Amino acid sequence: MNREDARTLHPAAQEEKRKLAVRLSKRGMKNKEIAKEVGVHPLTVGRWLTKYREGGLKALLAQVRGRREGSGRQLTPDEE
Repeated sequence: MNREDARTLHPAAQEEKRKLAVRLSKRGMKNKEIAKEVGVHPLTVGRWLTKYREGGLKALLAQVRGRREGSGRQLTPDEE
């Protein structure tokens, strides 16, 4: 399976991939096999499983990406 850029996926789709990886791991599949099935690198699967072990399903939820609105701003909103 070709790897796709997960950043272009909807956050719900990203979460589903992570949950699928956890389910496959619980069935006894190896990270390399899971990675091939899900379409990511084996190290990515390892990171997901570590997050899951440390924080449960909540740790697999998609996070907000990018910098916070207004950070790095030179002018205040009133000055604009």
